[in-house]
Amino acid sequence: MRYAPAAIALSLLAAVTSSVGLSAPPAPLNPRAAALLSEGRASLAAGQTDAAIDSYEAALAVQPGSPSIYIGLAEAMRKQGMQ
Repeated sequence: MRYAPAAIALSLLAAVTSSVGLSAPPAPLNPRAAALLSEGRASLAAGQTDAAIDSYEAALAVQPGSPSIYIGLAEAMRKQGMQ
């Protein structure tokens, strides 16, 4: 019984380490998606949330599933009050 907490901690560490090692790195952004992402960031910095959301959604149409685009879109939606 006294080794149970250590055994649980080691098994959890092994599970997390192996799952991190198997995850694939995100794909590099398409040049058009990268330009739209930059445009969205600039619009958001200028306070134009609708334009930023449009840019992020267009970037998602070019490269669906990109985490950086989703994060930017989520930030713009949050600033607009849509949580």
